[in-house]
Amino acid sequence: MPRSTATIIRFDADADVAAKRRQLTQQKVAHASSKQALEEAIAAAAGERLVALTAAIEAIPVGEANPGPAYGWHSEISPTPDTETWVQVDLGGSLPLSEIVLRPCHDTFNSIGAGFGFPLRYRVEVSDDPEFLKGVTLVASREDADVDNPGVSAVRHPFDGTARYVRITASRLATRANDYIFALAELEALSRPAENETAANLALGGAVTSLSSIEAPPRWGRGNLVDGQSPSAKGDERTRLEAEREAVLAAARTPEQAARIAEAQRGIQEADAGLATLPEQATVYAGGSLVRHGEPRTIHLLSRGNVLAPTREVVPGTLSLIESLESRFDLPADHAEGDRRAALARWLTNSANPLIWRSIVNRVWHYHFGRGLVDTPNDFGRMGGEPSHPAAPRLAGRCVS
Repeated sequence: MPRSTATIIRFDADADVAAKRRQLTQQKVAHASSKQALEEAIAAAAGERLVALTAAIEAIPVGEANPGPAYGWHSEISPTPDTETWVQVDLGGSLPLSEIVLRPCHDTFNSIGAGFGFPLRYRVEVSDDPEFLKGVTLVASREDADVDNPGVSAVRHPFDGTARYVRITASRLATRANDYIFALAELEALSRPAENETAANLALGGAVTSLSSIEAPPRWGRGNLVDGQSPSAKGDERTRLEAEREAVLAAARTPEQAARIAEAQRGIQEADAGLATLPEQATVYAGGSLVRHGEPRTIHLLSRGNVLAPTREVVPGTLSLIESLESRFDLPADHAEGDRRAALARWLTNSANPLIWRSIVNRVWHYHFGRGLVDTPNDFGRMGGEPSHPAAPRLAGRCVS
């Protein structure tokens, strides 16, 4: 297998710009680290409820038209749009309700997509009579004019009353291809919640009847209407869980922590704003060794850094600024990649090489005192930090070539 260390390096040609970028980046990292530590402490204080809510949120798919194989319920196909048809749910008892929610389908048939089969005209009714012959209450009527396609957004109809059966009657069907249908992904009948409680879907798992139905599981069938699996329902559930999660975090967050998080966020934004004002960094393509089956490939000097414009071949070697050491490695023409690495190791550890001990001294100083003689231990070049004692460059270890 070939191995490549080729990369693109970005840098600031101006030392002052490089120093400013370094300063702002350090500020941003410090503020981000402070914010993360505060948030982790708050999450720990929130306990198991936060863990459970986070897991529930992550289990809900995001941005999917149909998160599962069930699409919804689908009436039989009609040759004309004005054929009245209906579907209803038995809640199992006469229960107090607050809202009837219709969730549209999403299907790719005939490029209809979102809102597939949602009726152009319809009415919502409730009753305690399964035949809807008596005690019928009209919850909503949308029969005076064609309604707009709702996409996959939930269509909500408030209702303050009690009922056992909920019926949706379509009086003008949606266009499918050259025919007409009525389809819904989900029908929900929401309870009247007590204070500080969330409304429950009383239709979940209820018995579904209809004038007609295309039973083509798992995509279409009466049972899909009350399974809680519609994309819209899952989206609403995710929103509800996210709001509850934020409430749990807010309860665990002290005023002092909130103030410190806000301060850290301001610091991050200010650092980002400062970085945005700096000139764009220059880039250079750095091509490392590419090895295939242990054999190093030929490396060429690139014209102006353009990988598509190779010039002369270059040989293994290193910096030429140390007069006491050879800068080119004396290797046989058939040398292996390991020979190059060994030659570099010998060059680095040669007693005549001052770069290693200067770097080591600087790092020891850095780890012992918190700051090196040169405060950029990875960069002793022109874009690195200035030495703390410029009058003693050998002690400071700064390379000024």
